[in-house]
Amino acid sequence: MSVGEEEPGEEIGSRRRADAESSEDSLRTGSSKLPKLSLGMRVVAFILGWGLVLVGVAGLALPGIQGVLTLLAGTAVLSVVSETV
Repeated sequence: MSVGEEEPGEEIGSRRRADAESSEDSLRTGSSKLPKLSLGMRVVAFILGWGLVLVGVAGLALPGIQGVLTLLAGTAVLSVVSETV
């Protein structure tokens, strides 16, 4: 094999390293593949998320409301709105 040629397995490994480095860079810079929500959608999702969390907390004490599932749904909606997640 001459200098500068890579074995077939090395090409895949170098491609994986490049993909891992680019994903680490995107995590550090906070860029994501999802488009940012408009301000109106962020406000609606924020209110909906906190409403679901409050209903979930009430559901922990009241019969007939699934408290844990509602809490999980509320935190899922809030994670979409959050800039740090």
